[in-house]
Amino acid sequence: MKKIKLLVIPMILLLLCGCENKECIKSHEEEDTCFYYIYNKIGSVTIMTPIYYQCIKTVCDEYKEG
Repeated sequence: MKKIKLLVIPMILLLLCGCENKECIKSHEEEDTCFYYIYNKIGSVTIMTPIYYQCIKTVCDEYKEG
């Protein structure tokens, strides 16, 4: 029964949210702060430590209709 739930729940979410891939017509770049995690294991405890850095992200302003 657990395996069926693990299959059905993602499928329902995919159907509800859709998986539309719109084409970007116009975009711009902006500087932002990005991060990633480093996992440190101390004994039997794992600690997630975020590392922040400056990055450039591409942001879409206008999508192709249709």
